[in-house]
Amino acid sequence: MNTILKTAQLTLLAVLLLIAPKSVEGKMFSETVKASFYTVEESADILYQQAKDAFRLSDFSQASKLIDRAERLYKNADDTEGIVLVQNLRARILIEQGKRSEAQQILIKAIESSPESIYRAKLHNTLSRTFNVNTETQSGLEELYKALEYTYKLTDTEKNHLSAEIFQRLATLLSTIGRTEESFQYFAESIRFAEKANDPLQLSTIYNNLGVSYNRFGQLDNALFHLQRALELALEENGLVEEYRARVNLGNTYVNFGLFEAALDQYNLALTAFQILQPGAAPIIIMHNQGRTLAMMERYNEAEDLLKQSLALSEEQNIMEGIYYNASELGKMYAVQNETGRALPYFKRAAELAESLNNSEFRIETLNELHHLYAQKGQFEVAYEKLLRYYAISDSLNKVQYTRELALAENYIELSRQREINSLLQQQQLQKTRQLRTQSVLMVVSLLALLFLVLLMIQMKRSVASKQIIMDELESQKQKLEEANQSKDKLFAIVSHDLRNALASMEGILTLLSEDEISMEEFRQLIPEVEAIVQENSRVIIDLLTWAKEQLSGVRMDFMKIDIAAITGEVLQSQKSKAAKKNIIATANWPNPEIPTVWADYNALTFILRNLISNSIKFTNNGGEITVSAENREETVLIIIRDTGIGIDDEVKKYIFTDVIRSRKGTANEQGTGFGLKLSRDFAERMNGSLHFESTENKGTTFYVELPKAK
Repeated sequence: MNTILKTAQLTLLAVLLLIAPKSVEGKMFSETVKASFYTVEESADILYQQAKDAFRLSDFSQASKLIDRAERLYKNADDTEGIVLVQNLRARILIEQGKRSEAQQILIKAIESSPESIYRAKLHNTLSRTFNVNTETQSGLEELYKALEYTYKLTDTEKNHLSAEIFQRLATLLSTIGRTEESFQYFAESIRFAEKANDPLQLSTIYNNLGVSYNRFGQLDNALFHLQRALELALEENGLVEEYRARVNLGNTYVNFGLFEAALDQYNLALTAFQILQPGAAPIIIMHNQGRTLAMMERYNEAEDLLKQSLALSEEQNIMEGIYYNASELGKMYAVQNETGRALPYFKRAAELAESLNNSEFRIETLNELHHLYAQKGQFEVAYEKLLRYYAISDSLNKVQYTRELALAENYIELSRQREINSLLQQQQLQKTRQLRTQSVLMVVSLLALLFLVLLMIQMKRSVASKQIIMDELESQKQKLEEANQSKDKLFAIVSHDLRNALASMEGILTLLSEDEISMEEFRQLIPEVEAIVQENSRVIIDLLTWAKEQLSGVRMDFMKIDIAAITGEVLQSQKSKAAKKNIIATANWPNPEIPTVWADYNALTFILRNLISNSIKFTNNGGEITVSAENREETVLIIIRDTGIGIDDEVKKYIFTDVIRSRKGTANEQGTGFGLKLSRDFAERMNGSLHFESTENKGTTFYVELPKAK
C-alpha cells in the first residue's frame, strides 16, 4: 500500500512539473511542488540552497522571495540554526543592494539572539561587509577577526571554506587601504585553506580577487597572470559564475593595458556565460563595462546606448553603486565631447548618490568633475565652491586614512594558537642561548683584563726604576676594572632579574595551562601581557649584545639612504603596546614638504630612535604625550623626540653620556640597562652626526639627533 501511495505521489509530481509555466513564478511553483514531498526542515533547506544559487547569479529579487519562504518553514520547525542562515543570506542581499545599515541591524540582532549558534562565524564575516571601507576599516577588520575566532564551531570542511573566504576578505580589505604586504600574506593564507578544502572553484575566486588587487596597484602583468589562472580553474570545473567573473576582470585588465578590442572580446565571452546562467536576464555590469570601453574608443553612440541601459536596470533593481557608476560614466562621456549641458545632470545625480552612500572617493570624484564643468560654463563662484569642498574632503580622507593605518594592529595571534605558543617557546630558548653567549663573552673579557693585570705586576717587579710609574698605572687600571666589573654585575643583575621574572611568569602560565587550571579563553587574555614581557626582554638582550659587540670590536657601519618617516613609523609601531599600557600618545609630526633622506646606518639609527622613544615612554606618566618631528636644515636633518615626562635632574645629567652605568626606574617602576644613551651618542657621532638633549625636571625632556642629508 505504501509503495502504491509513493508511486502515485511521484506520478502527480511529474505531471505538475510538466504543466508548470516556465516563468519565475512557474519555477517557484515547481519548487513548491517538490518541497511538498519532504519534511519541513528538508523543504526549508532546499529553498535556502536555491536562494543561495539565485544570490550567486545576482538575482536578488528571486533570492529574497525564496528566503522569505525558507524562513517561514524554519520558524515553523523551530530550527534556530536555519533561521540564522537565512538571516545571514538576507543581510548579504541587502549589502549588495547598498542597504548596509539595514543589513547591519539584522546581523547584530541575529548575534544577540543566537550567541551560541554554530554559524556565528558566518554572521561576523557578513557583518564586516556592512562597514564603510573608507571610514570604518577598523570595525570591519575586528569583525573578521571575530569570525576567525568562531570558526572552531564549524565542521572541518565548513571551517576550511569559511576561513578561506575570511582571509580573502581580509586581504581584499587591506589591499583597498594600501597595506600591500599584509594583503598578499592573507591571500596566501586564503589559498592554503581553499586547497585544504579541495575546492577549485573557491581557488578560482581567490585568484580572481588577487588579480583585482594587482590591478588596483597597477601591477598589470601580475593581475593578468592570476586572472588567467582563475579562468583556467573555472573552465576545468565548468564553473560558469567563476568564468563570468574572471572574464569581466580580464576585460578590465585589458582596458588598463589599452587593449580595447581584447577587452570587448572578454566582455562578450562573459556575456555568453552570463546568459547560460540567467537566460533572458540583463547583464548590468557587462553593459556598463562595454559602454565605458566603447567611450574610450570614441564610439560614443554605442557607448551611450549601453550605459543608459545599464543605468535603467540599476535603477530598476535599486543597485545604488550601479546607478553611480553609470551616471558618472555618462557625465564623463558628454564632458569629453564638450556637451556640458548633458553632462551636468548626470554628475549631479552621481554627487547625490555619493552623499547618500557616504563614499568619500565618490564625492571627491564628482566634485572634481562638477568643478571643471561649472568653470567651463563660466559659473566661477559655483566652480570655486565645488573646488573648496573637493579639497576639504580630500584632506579629511587623507587624515582618516593616515589615522586608520596607524590604528590598525596585527592580530594574527588569534588565528593559530598552538603555532604561536610554539613560537613563544622558541623565542624563550633563543633568549637563553643569547644570554649564555653574552655571559661567556663578558667572562672572556674579564679574564683578559685580569691577565693584563698580572703582566703589569710582573713587569713592575722587573723594573725597580720605573716601579712608581707602574704602580700608578696599575692603580688606574685597577680602578677602571672595578668600575667595569661593577657595571657588568649591575648589568647582569638587571638582565637576570627581568628575564627571571618574565620566564617565571611564562612558566607559571604554561604550568596552569598544562594542568588545565585556566581555560583557553583566560590564556588568550594573558597572551598580550606575556608578549609584551617577551618584547621588552628581547629589547634588553639586543641592547646587551650591541653593548658587548661595541666593547669588543666596535659595530661596523653600513651607510645608506634612509627615509626618516618610514624608520620612525617602524619604531613607533614596535613601541605601541608599551605606550598603550600607560595611555601615552606617541605620534610623528612631519613638516611639508617631506623631510629628505639621511645618510646613516640603518641598524644604528634604529637603535638610537628605539632607545630615545623607549626612554620617553619609560619616564612619562600615564596619559602623557610623545612627539617625533624633524627640521630640515641646509646640510643636515634634525630629528626631535619631545615628551611630557618627569624630566632629568641635574645630578643624573652628569652621567647621561658617560661610561658610568646609572639607570633609573621609570614612572611605572620600569627597569633599564643604563648604557643605551651612551651607545646612542657614540653611534650618532660615528655617523658624522650628534646627539644632545634639553630637560627641565617635571616638565619633560627633548632629545635632538642631527644627521647629514643623503646626497
